[in-house]
Amino acid sequence: MQWTALPARTRREQLQAFLDRVQKPGQPLRGSAVDEALLLLDDWPGLSVRADYRAGQAAGETDLAVRVEDTGALEGSLSVDNMGARATGTLRRQAQLQVNRPLGIGDAIQTHWLQSEGSDYLRMAYQFPLGASGLRGGLRGSQLRYQLVGDFTSLQARGDAQSGGVEFRWPLVRSSLRNAQLSLEGDQRRYHNEANGRVSSEYRVHTTTFGWQGHAVDAWGGGGLNQASLAWVGGEVLLEGSPHAAADALGARTVGRFQKLTWQASRLQQLNASWSTYVSWNGQAANRNLDSSEKLFMGGASGVRAYPGSEGLANEGQLLALELRHRMTESLELGLFYDHGMGRRFHQPAYADGSGQLNNGSEPNRFQLRGQGLSVQWRLHPRLTLQMVSARRTSTNPLANAQGLDNDGSKVLNRHWLKLTMGI
Repeated sequence: MQWTALPARTRREQLQAFLDRVQKPGQPLRGSAVDEALLLLDDWPGLSVRADYRAGQAAGETDLAVRVEDTGALEGSLSVDNMGARATGTLRRQAQLQVNRPLGIGDAIQTHWLQSEGSDYLRMAYQFPLGASGLRGGLRGSQLRYQLVGDFTSLQARGDAQSGGVEFRWPLVRSSLRNAQLSLEGDQRRYHNEANGRVSSEYRVHTTTFGWQGHAVDAWGGGGLNQASLAWVGGEVLLEGSPHAAADALGARTVGRFQKLTWQASRLQQLNASWSTYVSWNGQAANRNLDSSEKLFMGGASGVRAYPGSEGLANEGQLLALELRHRMTESLELGLFYDHGMGRRFHQPAYADGSGQLNNGSEPNRFQLRGQGLSVQWRLHPRLTLQMVSARRTSTNPLANAQGLDNDGSKVLNRHWLKLTMGI
């Protein structure tokens, strides 16, 4: 085995261990296992790993020449969009930065900052390899501070949330066409909310998540990409001392242990050189009423795009998106889409004493949101991309208030989303 000059902050013995695990010198060549090990190394932050098979010095021998290149110590993006909540400011600014291999062991430091008029969010994570099998571990933490602005200022609502967690990811399959991995995550979160100068809630949520993620490329019908994920979440809501504990006991009864299942599946189908279709389906199911932090929003730029992001908070629900895309040029793609969301507001909608419904009977427990529209993705520069979406509702909002307004106090029938992203 031959190695080219290694980049700085790279340890040859650590890279060698990945290949030695699957291919011992002098043993029959295990080509597929070696290819998998090389792909796992190529996944390391800031590295590009390629290899060539060459005839060895002796008859019947094969040498492996491995080329390792540094693709950069830093990567990330800056973006601005109008996808925030009206209550905390729709205009958002984001920055994401990853420091590759700071300790030279295949590790990475990730930072994500998001800011709007009424909110500040910061998340930091550190990921690192564990052994030579492709297993990776990680530590993470986040901080959110918010206050309601604009028409909601009179509520004098503000609060903060902190989280900390660990994660482990283990590759089951790694190849150029098919990939799958298992993940195990544990998180602890704390929430503090105030309204009218008083604490309205203060509680903790602990969760454990076991998941599977995979994707595969095939040649069917002109070629396509399949992606899927499935995760089981088990957790506990702790309300000791929270001012809203008594109301929760009479109403939604979220305190205690819960379980939920989340899923996502999609396919990008190439029709010809310029036309493609995309279909995605995601959702979640739960065994009881969930805390709002565990619920699913059906509206917004990543849901039914004709509705605001705060619309359609669901205990359980499903989202279906269908798109027809046309690549006009190498840098411009247009799309037509249809979104359909189906939600269930409460798993158990009745009060604890059976005296009534949590929605007061004024709103349905089960609802549907629909919309359609046009999307544009325009690469203005190799590092600058503009995304635009115009969406219109195809049905009335079943969750609208008596004045016909959405949850955020607006009624925008033709909704436009914009996002400008610059790569670093």
